[in-house]
Amino acid sequence: MNPIKPVSIEAFAYRVPTAAPIKVSFGTFRDRPMVLVRIVDADGAEGWGEIWCNWPAVGAEHRARLADDFKDRVIGRTYATPDQAFRQLTSELEVMALQTGESGPIAAVISGIDIALWDLAARREGTPLYRALGGAPRDSVPVYATGINPDQPEKFAAARYAEGHRAFKLKTGFDNARDLRNLRAMREAVGKDAVLTCDANQALSVESAIEFAQAAAPIDLQWFEEAIRVDAPVEKWRALAKASPIPLAGGENFQGSQFDDAIADDVLRVLQPDVTKWGGITGNFHVAEAAVRAGKRLALANKEPLVVAGELILGEARRSGAEIVPVDSEHSAIHQALRAGRDGEARRLVLTASGGPFRERRLDTFESITVADALAHPTWKMGPKITIDSATMMNKGLEVIEAHFLFGLPGERIDAVIHPQSLIHSFVEFVDGSLVAQLARNDMKFPIVYALCYPDRLENSFGRLELVAQRLDFLEVDPRRYPAVGLARQALAAGGGMTAILNAGNEVGVAAFLEGKISFPDIVGVVSGTMDTVGTMPSPRSLEDAEAIDRAARDAAAAIVKRRGAAVAR
Repeated sequence: MNPIKPVSIEAFAYRVPTAAPIKVSFGTFRDRPMVLVRIVDADGAEGWGEIWCNWPAVGAEHRARLADDFKDRVIGRTYATPDQAFRQLTSELEVMALQTGESGPIAAVISGIDIALWDLAARREGTPLYRALGGAPRDSVPVYATGINPDQPEKFAAARYAEGHRAFKLKTGFDNARDLRNLRAMREAVGKDAVLTCDANQALSVESAIEFAQAAAPIDLQWFEEAIRVDAPVEKWRALAKASPIPLAGGENFQGSQFDDAIADDVLRVLQPDVTKWGGITGNFHVAEAAVRAGKRLALANKEPLVVAGELILGEARRSGAEIVPVDSEHSAIHQALRAGRDGEARRLVLTASGGPFRERRLDTFESITVADALAHPTWKMGPKITIDSATMMNKGLEVIEAHFLFGLPGERIDAVIHPQSLIHSFVEFVDGSLVAQLARNDMKFPIVYALCYPDRLENSFGRLELVAQRLDFLEVDPRRYPAVGLARQALAAGGGMTAILNAGNEVGVAAFLEGKISFPDIVGVVSGTMDTVGTMPSPRSLEDAEAIDRAARDAAAAIVKRRGAAVAR
């Protein structure tokens, strides 16, 4: 990451009237405000952040003025990374926060500046912020409908349900009888399969919260948010957690060490930091790391973390007792099938693959494959990057690596077969020759719900797989058509940091193909060339090691893309 030298900081306050006032236990919102922060650096790059400002009514303009007041502490300074600015501002403004009683607004302004600096750094590198933080692509982000008034909320929920929403959060904390009536009415309106939660906004005593939670148990709430004051003694939180049949949630109004205390005490089943209120990206990235280290369940939704740093992540999980449940459909299937036997009884894992859009295309036409051709997946609707991975079948190679780390079998005992119908999501072969497979409709909601509810099974309305008239075909993976699978196996056999090098080379190659810089077969050529150029490196022992390997591989891959692109242009 190149140093950042901000030259300007601007804050913009906006307000949008609401169709109806939004009532919460501590007041009423009559409009929706927003404060955005724009930072420009000496190179002309810009980044945007947001400052929390929902309340009180004058909060937006006040926080925008605070950002203007603080800008001279940042402008003209040089920061190696955005977190340096976060720590500087936090330290410099601590006494001001105490002196003025403005700890909340000041923390929110620091958060907005931090988000903007991280966004600027990522934009300047030409990469999305999630990627700069070590994340991987997601095809979708779960959402829930919130800001639901306590006046006949079932009507609002039913209207949002008709629009496609399947998760809802009701404002509670008014009085238990009213809140329970509302939740029962909402459950009836949206059905038993919808996700329903509530937020008391710190309004209840511990006695009232326990009474409410026990009475609300039959409504099947996913969580009970901020039931009591966040600064209540830990003994009260422990008493509530012990008595509540509903998982407790919170974190929106925590700052700093309060997160450490909450994670250590384990009274909150759902941790909800608000990056615009405290901590920005810098502070909350460490909150997330601490939560994983504390042994929380990690529903792993992508392959890349284990591909890049499998030994590191699994080592942390073992030390902390954290549980990793995969969300990838193939690994979810294996996770489920392994429950049919005991440890050590699995002889072989078999991953299934659709074969992508080029399963039957003539090999001598691959040079003419267009981006539109490669994005036309026959079975799944996915994001561009993972769809290209499916076309090359690099996704299956990455899944072989992920399966090795998740389930502890060597690469030679992990196979892949093409199954065009995508109804069987993977097999496990046991030592007695039995094959146990997991079948379901090709819908990612199934593995997501499995990961969230494991070891329980949740009845849902996603639809059943009708077996009558279904056809199940299986084909070998042709190494000439899908050389990416072989490269992934080579990387796994080489060990060390080679799987991270493979992943980085592939991401650069796929991006270059999507941008029209190289041909479809060149993607695998970029990966192979990156592995040869970078060579063997030790396994990462820290996040910094993983980032260094990733940077080295991306630099090598970018140079290869440049050479291949020039050749294509000629």
